[in-house]
Amino acid sequence: MYLALLNAALITDLFVIFLVLIGYIQSKTLKEWYHKFGLAAFLADVLSLMIGFIIAHILYPFLFKTYNLFYFLSLVVLVQLTHDILFGTFIKNFKGKSDIIGVFKGYIRELGPIILVADALMVISTTLLQKMLAPYKEANIILVVFLLYLSPYFIFSV
Repeated sequence: MYLALLNAALITDLFVIFLVLIGYIQSKTLKEWYHKFGLAAFLADVLSLMIGFIIAHILYPFLFKTYNLFYFLSLVVLVQLTHDILFGTFIKNFKGKSDIIGVFKGYIRELGPIILVADALMVISTTLLQKMLAPYKEANIILVVFLLYLSPYFIFSV
């Protein structure tokens, strides 16, 4: 399950970077995020997608008796929205000095509530891809190697 989740999050974030590279997503601060923080930014993005899924996976049995993909997607989005709102509140109230927080403040100013929609789409994508990839255990090993190999080429092309 977790290797498929890692692959799903990698694919989702690489797709977003691809959209930045071809100019479909035009965000100055998203480009700054990858320029300044490179692989660390990518790692933070991928792990954020994974953590939201894992939290939803842990909470789901406490809320529902049987599995339903729509309910699970809704829960994943709810977890992500909760994270975004709490994190955004923290960012806005942060008074210290931090390059990363500075980029996030710019990102919030630049895109505002669009971030909530984009992040929801990313967790939905990650969840659906995880469900598709989960049955292919051996292929996931090969896929993770391939995706990790591609990652620096995408990140350092932004």
